[in-house]
Formats: sequence, structure tokens, C-alpha cells
Amino acid sequence: MAGFTRMGGVFTAANVSEGYVACPAPAPYISLLYIPLFGNVAQMADVRNRNFGADGAELSPCSIEAHFAARLKLTSLICAAMQEGYEEELRAYVGFWGVDWLKYGVVRLRIPGPPRGAAHKRAKEAGFQVQVLQGQLREAEAILEGERQELRVAQEAQAVAGADLLQLKEERKAMLVRISQFEEEKSRDMESMLQRHREQWREAADRESEQMRASIEATRSRILKDLERQTQARESARLLKELEDSKAECMRLRGVEQRHAAVITELESLREKLREQDAAECRRSVDEIQAKELRERWTSRECTYLLPGARPVLLPTLLASSAGPSSRTPPGASAAGSASCDASSALASRRDGSCTTMYGKHDKKTRKQRAHTFGSLRKKKVKQVRSGKNKEVQMLQEELRNLSDCLAQKEEDLLNLQFSTADLHNRCDDQGALVVENADAFQKASEELAEKDEALEHALQMQQALFALLSFFVIALSLGHR
Repeated sequence: MAGFTRMGGVFTAANVSEGYVACPAPAPYISLLYIPLFGNVAQMADVRNRNFGADGAELSPCSIEAHFAARLKLTSLICAAMQEGYEEELRAYVGFWGVDWLKYGVVRLRIPGPPRGAAHKRAKEAGFQVQVLQGQLREAEAILEGERQELRVAQEAQAVAGADLLQLKEERKAMLVRISQFEEEKSRDMESMLQRHREQWREAADRESEQMRASIEATRSRILKDLERQTQARESARLLKELEDSKAECMRLRGVEQRHAAVITELESLREKLREQDAAECRRSVDEIQAKELRERWTSRECTYLLPGARPVLLPTLLASSAGPSSRTPPGASAAGSASCDASSALASRRDGSCTTMYGKHDKKTRKQRAHTFGSLRKKKVKQVRSGKNKEVQMLQEELRNLSDCLAQKEEDLLNLQFSTADLHNRCDDQGALVVENADAFQKASEELAEKDEALEHALQMQQALFALLSFFVIALSLGHR
């Protein structure tokens, strides 16, 4: 944008570095005319907002040259006006429109002094001022006549408005009476309607509460039955198994008790048998000892007093007699026995006479020692038997105590099971009470909700009534204005 086309005069090159174009004009009253150059769209938009492009259209770089062309045309018109002598008008025009131009360096005029032809110019100025004043006078008279006509029209309108105002006051009084009657009727209707709705709502709430209570009771009973069924299903198998185990344990303990009783009976019978056996053994031992003493006596001592011829004959008989009554006599010894009876009797009489005199004291001492030895042996044997039987009895008693402890433990387990069953029933009762409490709370919440719904319904009805009343007032006021 180094220069512009010719338009209304001859223009020189542009001083682009200073931001304006110096254009010499042919008129005698203008020495220089400065037209600014704008390097971007933002500056053009700023000038556009200051009365150089206030049409609202966005300035593009393509329209900048056209804008400057229009500006140069305006400058040529200003130069032509000043050549024809319209200096003051141009000054006023520049002062009115060129404030921002001068502020931003848009147009700067250099007027060196008073121009030639001042009288002609003053005459023209006076004629122009007279014409302007005549036009202003005619305009003022026209405005005054219009205001007079408006005043007459306003007075007539005021009179009509006074009559209308009186009529509107009368209509307002009548309307207020009708509105009061309408309000009374509406209040009675609304009261009756509200009463009817309250009764209907109360009946509906009672029905719903009964249905809800019935449903809650049914739900509670169903829940309790389900809980009982589930509890029974869970506990029945375990209880049955434990009962079976308890029964089996009881049967085993009863068998153990029976066996223990049988063992005790057997021990008593064994004790009696042992007593009898001990007595029989004692008697048999005494008999054996006596037979042994007799045999030893006959063999060792008393046979020394027999004749040498009779010893071979009597020795087998003595030996057979010393062997005891249980020994059998051989078949060939019967004749010898019968033949030697006299000899044995004689021998016995001789033995009785001689032995009592020689060996009486010694035999008593020996018998006492042997009796003491036999008694000690018997006591030891009885003690051994009794100790063995006592050990067996102690073992059986220990087993019986263990079985009794096991039975007591099983009884305690049964009691714990009964207590757990009772606890389970108590928990079921607590669950039922909790369900009842929840049902009561639900019923209270339902009642509160019903009260809130009733209040909301009442508020909605009042709002509808108020809306209807306001609509009636609006209709009445519109009819009154008409």
C-alpha cells in the first residue's frame, strides 16, 4: 500500500514510515492534507469504530484499499468546498466530525490566515444564517401548533377518562360484592370437598393399613415358619445323630454295667469258691502233712524197733497204709495184708507204748513247727490269690469309673444340647419380636407418609383454588376496563 490512485487532485508519494500520506491540494486555503495509513486490520477496525466504518461489517485486508479510496474522495470534496468559500461550514463540519480524526491524526488542516473575499463570505454566511433561523422559526411554530392540538386532545381524553373512572368505580364496587359472594361460595364448596376428600382418604388409609398389617402378619408368620423349618432342618440331623450316638453310648454303658455286675457276682462266687477251696486245700494239706509225718515216722523211726524177721513182711503194709486211703492196693497184697493184721496191731500197741515215752516232746515241737510253716504258706497263697483278685477288681472298678465319667459327659452334652435348643428358640422369638417392631415402625412411617400426602393434597387444592380465584380477578378486571 505504497500509494493511491488519483482522485480529485494530484497526490505525491506516501510517507509510510510516519504512518500518513501528505497530499498537496490545489485549493488556496489548504496547504497540506494528511491522510493516515493503517498497517493492519485492528487499526482499521479501531478507526471503523470511530465513525469511519461503523456499519458493523468486519474489515478484511481486501477492503482496506476501497476504504482508503472512499477516504480520499471525502478529502477531495472537502477541498472543493473550501475553494467555493464554505470555510466556516467546513470548520464546523471538521469540528463536529473531526474530533477523533484530529485526535488520531486522521485529518489535519493547515489554514494560514484570513481568506480573500471576506465580505462576500460574510454576506453568504448572513443569508445562510437567516435562512437557518427562518427554517427554525417555521419548525417552532409547527411544533407549537402540534402541542396545542395535543393539549386539546388531552383535555378531551381527561374528561372521558373522568366519566370512565366513575363508571369503573361503580363497577368495582359491584365486582367486589360479587367477588365476596363468590369467595364465600367457593370457601363452602372447598370445605365440603375437603371434608369429603378427608373421609375418603381416611377410609383408604384405613384399608391400606389393614392390608399392610395383614401382609406384615403373613410375612412375619411365613418368616417364622421358614426360620423354624430351617432351624429344624439344620438341627434335626445333628440332633438325631447325637441322639443315636447317645443311645449307642447308653447301650454300651448299660452293657458295661451289666458286665461289671456280672464280674462282681463272679468275683463274689470266686471268693466263696476260693474260701471253700482254701478250706479244702487246708484240710487236704493237713491230711497230707499228717500222712507224711506218719509215713516218715513209720519209715524212719519206728521201723527200727521191729524184729528183723518181721520187717520184710510188715514194711509193704506200712508203706501202703502211710500212702493214704486214696492209694490202690495191688492184687497180690490182699492175702499178705490179712495175714499181717495181727502183727500190725501188735506193732501199733508196741508203738503206742514206746513212742509216747521216747518221742512225745519231740513230736509236739515238730508238729508246731510244721503247723506254723503250713499256716505261713497258706497265708502267702491266700494273699497272692487275693492280691490278684484285688488287682482285677481294681481294674474293673477303674473301667467302671471311666464309664461313669463318660456317661456323665454324655449327660452334660445332652444338657448343653437342650440349652442350645432353648437358646435357638429364644433367638427365634427375638427375631419374631424384631419383625413385629419393624412392622410397627413401618406402620408409623406409613402413617406419617399418609399425613404428609394429605398435607400436600391440601396445599395443592389451596393452590388450585387460589389460581382459579386469581383467574376470576383477571377476567373481572379485564371486563371492567372494557
